[in-house]
This record gives sequence, structure tokens and C-alpha cells, in this order.
Amino acid sequence: MIHFKIINIAIFFFFISCVTPLLSRKEVHNNIEILYGSISLEQLYFDYPKWKNIESQYQPDNSVIHQLKKIDENYKVIVFLGTWCSDSKHEVPLFYKVLKNAKINNKLDIQLWAVDQEKHLNNNLPQENEIELIPTFIFYKNDHEIGRIIETPDNSMEQDILNILIKGKNESK
Repeated sequence: MIHFKIINIAIFFFFISCVTPLLSRKEVHNNIEILYGSISLEQLYFDYPKWKNIESQYQPDNSVIHQLKKIDENYKVIVFLGTWCSDSKHEVPLFYKVLKNAKINNKLDIQLWAVDQEKHLNNNLPQENEIELIPTFIFYKNDHEIGRIIETPDNSMEQDILNILIKGKNESK
């Protein structure tokens, strides 16, 4: 009987933990509320729901998306953003819309880092990667940097991603 009660209690806490909603992770830096450190897309959209709206409104070029769908290799992307930054607010949602439409999310290991207004983190990762402008999207193939999108794309988000991934594919041959 005691084992049955312990199992029921364990199941109860398991289900509670599964339905626990996200909580805000905003911190105050230089008198501005921001996300800081390693974050998830879910956390970003929870604390900044307008960013999700920007993603939903973007219509990427379908011909480029079709080419991106052919990507069959794995890449790593480190994204440095500022929740206080207007370019981050615009470009990060576009990045995610492109990935979702191209269905290549599972081909990319993505790390999101929210920096403060000085573009710093406690781990010095922005300095190690020479981050001067944000957002900065750094693409890696086999731990080798193959390209960056800095602040805004040269062409469009989807075209710049495609160009970088094609370059990385050609370099790995």
C-alpha cells in the first residue's frame, strides 16, 4: 500500500512538472529589463511575444526555401542577440521562420545567447567570437566557422543562410 502511494505521488509531481508554465527570466541590466545568458526560443517568445508575431508575418522566398529543404548535413549555429535591440527583434524571428519553413531545424544545433547592451556575457563568449554588432549568427560545419550573418542579411535571411550552408557543404568536400 505504501508503494502505491509513493508511485501516485511521483506520478502527480511528474505531471505537475510537465504542465508548469514558463516563467519570465528577464533581468535588469543598466536599468533595462532584458533576457541574459543562454536562452531558448520558447523563453524568448514567452518574454517577448511580439517577436513571435514578426515570425508569423514573414513570408520567405519559396524558391530559396525549396533549395534549403535539400540540406542534408548537420551544422551548428550560435546566435548572439539583444532583447533590447531592434535588429535582433526583426532578424531573429525571420531566421526561425526560414528554418521552420525549410524544415531544417533538426539539421542545425542552435545556441541562443542574449547579451547585455555592452554585448557581454559572464562566460566571455561574445569576446571570444569578436561580437561587435547584433544579432550575429555564426554558422559552423565540423567545428569550423563557415560564415556569419551580422546585424542584417546581405540579401534576405533565407538567401544568406543558403549561401553559407552551400559554402560549408563545398568546403567539406
